[in-house]
Amino acid sequence: MARMQPESLGCTPPYDLLERGRMYVVFQPRVETPFPEGIADVQRTFLVLHPDGRDRFRRILLGHKRLPDPGGGGWRRRERFWSYVDRAGKLSHVSHDLGASTYMTRTRGLRFQPAARVLTQGSYVIAEHGDHTHFSYALDAPETVGPIHDDLGMCAVASYLLLGMRPWPGERGARVWHRIPEHLRAPYQDKRFAPLKLPLLDFEGVSLVLVGVGRYVDPALAPVLQSVPRDLAEEQRVRAALEPAAPPVLEAPTARA
Repeated sequence: MARMQPESLGCTPPYDLLERGRMYVVFQPRVETPFPEGIADVQRTFLVLHPDGRDRFRRILLGHKRLPDPGGGGWRRRERFWSYVDRAGKLSHVSHDLGASTYMTRTRGLRFQPAARVLTQGSYVIAEHGDHTHFSYALDAPETVGPIHDDLGMCAVASYLLLGMRPWPGERGARVWHRIPEHLRAPYQDKRFAPLKLPLLDFEGVSLVLVGVGRYVDPALAPVLQSVPRDLAEEQRVRAALEPAAPPVLEAPTARA
């Protein structure tokens, strides 16, 4: 993928712009919890990225069900959470299993799994800065940030370091790792963590680490976030896919433990 020219996007060196686009924070409530009030009522949380100019999406499962705290503190005190690329591809693939469902269990009878919901959305940018990779975002409506946003680690604006992680044998992602091109695996030959190379985000199963940097966006990157193109009809289409409506009718339940 050809890199963007920083100057053309209003960003000055030493940043090297890799990607910009739209992002959606999606969470799935726990079983039998249609009205979640906090992280205890959340089963899974995803960061869905839609790169500008591409008909491709990436769904990243967030460890601890939230983004790490981007607040201050020294390097050793910065929160860092493991995550991984859960799905990557067309919108239909990324949203395939987010709908509501009902199923039968032997012990508890009929159970209801609520559909996923879009908590918030905004713009993001991924940029290289020296020997590390930055991920920064800005929400569309920062004034709507409330208690559940706080629980899931959302801020009006935030910046993170983005690392790739080589899995140990037997760990999640170990099977897919050997199918990744050698030039993308090369930085991890003698270490487990390295600044993320953008193409790795298109491989399902790849593990990532997000490290909190701060509740701000570097002034050099702010114009890039502001310049991310918006298509309201497309955003409505994406949201409709990411938060399906009614659950399917249970016709022939199969009991499970």
